[in-house]
Amino acid sequence: MLVHHIGYYVANLEESKNKFECLGYCVEQDTVYDFQRGIKVLFLIGESVRIELIEIVDKEHCDIAHMGHHKEAFPYHICYEVEDIELAMEKLKKQRFKVIKKKAIAMAINNRDVVFLYNKNVGVIELIEG
Repeated sequence: MLVHHIGYYVANLEESKNKFECLGYCVEQDTVYDFQRGIKVLFLIGESVRIELIEIVDKEHCDIAHMGHHKEAFPYHICYEVEDIELAMEKLKKQRFKVIKKKAIAMAINNRDVVFLYNKNVGVIELIEG
């Protein structure tokens, strides 16, 4: 599995974007409002890693609304690109990863399939089919 991106929860997408630009990151694509998940998403690319900034805009439809009380940015998942998302999920389930958000289409990543899993020794990961 290759790392596709590191996902950051941010309280203010624009302010966080500006700070990552100071670190040498460049905007990879325009901000996407994912109305199904109640978030705004912006991807930035650096020399060695892509960063996903996620800001909650609609707590009623947001699956990470519990993070909304944070006023500071923090990384909360690593996304891995896999060839076959179903096969990768089954392998990880056997290693005690639990699906915490079922497979769905990610609007901000060209409508590719993604799934979120959790393991107490790793934390939250995302798989993206590539």
